[in-house]
Amino acid sequence: MLVSNYRMPKSGLWAAGMLAAALAVLSPLEAAAQMVVRATISVKDSATQAPIEGAKIKVTFVPTNYNDTRNTNKKGQVTFIFRDGPVDYKVELEREGYNPATSTLRPVLGQVVNQTYYLDPLNSAAAAPSAPDPTAKLTPAEETFNQGVLALQDGKLAEAQAKFEEALQLDPALLAAHSAIAGIQLENKDFAEAEVGARKVVAADAKNPRGQRLLYEALRGQGKNDEAEDVLKLLVELEKGGDTTAMLYNEGAEALRLGDTKTARERFEKVLELKPDLEQARAALMVIYIKSKDYAKAAATAEAVLLVKPTDVNAKRIRYDAYKALGDEAKTKEAFDVLAAADPKVLVKGLYEEAQAAFNNNDTQTAMRLLDQIEAIDPNQPKALYLRGLCLVNLGKNAEARAVLEKFIALAPNDPQAKNAKEMLPHLK
Repeated sequence: MLVSNYRMPKSGLWAAGMLAAALAVLSPLEAAAQMVVRATISVKDSATQAPIEGAKIKVTFVPTNYNDTRNTNKKGQVTFIFRDGPVDYKVELEREGYNPATSTLRPVLGQVVNQTYYLDPLNSAAAAPSAPDPTAKLTPAEETFNQGVLALQDGKLAEAQAKFEEALQLDPALLAAHSAIAGIQLENKDFAEAEVGARKVVAADAKNPRGQRLLYEALRGQGKNDEAEDVLKLLVELEKGGDTTAMLYNEGAEALRLGDTKTARERFEKVLELKPDLEQARAALMVIYIKSKDYAKAAATAEAVLLVKPTDVNAKRIRYDAYKALGDEAKTKEAFDVLAAADPKVLVKGLYEEAQAAFNNNDTQTAMRLLDQIEAIDPNQPKALYLRGLCLVNLGKNAEARAVLEKFIALAPNDPQAKNAKEMLPHLK
């Protein structure tokens, strides 16, 4: 049995799973994207080791104090997606009938975290819980393997690989060592060798999600995309909403960084199929849809984002732009009012740029309509007043133009356009 546990007696909390977390290194695509970490947290009874359903877990991002609270499922598990690392997250656990507990989790971007906590029942001695015994007798192969894990934690990949290879010499059936070596080879972009190791893992256990995930990435790294997609289909079936979700999300993030919008869209859409509550993917798709001029989907996605996060200004802006492009006047007006209240400065800037472009294209009527929207938000916006004056001149409304330009000069006498406005006044009678 491979063991790596530690105890924190003051909090009544036991933590296990360093080994699993340390082994989950290794996707070059995940490492390149460096966007999210998927952490599966399990909670068990320290006396019986039975999963605890309904345990409340509060995870707080220490630098900003932002927090998220979720309850464990029937398996005693819950999943969190982290966007920052390596930084400290405070983990607080509580469940009726158990002593509350506190710990610190420090995820590393590009890795997968599997962490188990053991809660002490109330009124229990908790002196000798039946959690895995850290002094349990290990085989020579397991001892060597764990030495490799420690080297891996220190970032010593070559030393770690040597230990894993030594462990395999002692026990060729130690699949965890094959898996770890393949992961290091992926990190080093030695995709062909990684494929060999990954195939050994899946040959022994075709339903091993990590083995299939390693094989998938090794194939992709070699450009064997058709084979990789076949593996991905199997992987998705094996691990609905699991670590594959984070991998696909990071592939989408990397594709977006490289300008491959098509791949990014496909990956983020697949992520939402697997994990509909992953709002980071939904927010990314919202931006992709609006940039791709898929306005109906952009509007619908922005609405979905706002259901979860009503204060998201970017979603409000995209919703407004999408409804405007769709020509839905009622929803455009509603979205405009909401956005104007949430972020008037940014909205005014965008409207002004549109009005300026329309004026430059001799579309004075459109420019005036946009300037009317600005006036509804900020009637004393100097640049908008100057442009309105020019529009009124073009429309032959000289008296109105004069009044607007005089107001502009009074508000912004040092504006670069103030001199031009003053020179125009004598001609506007």
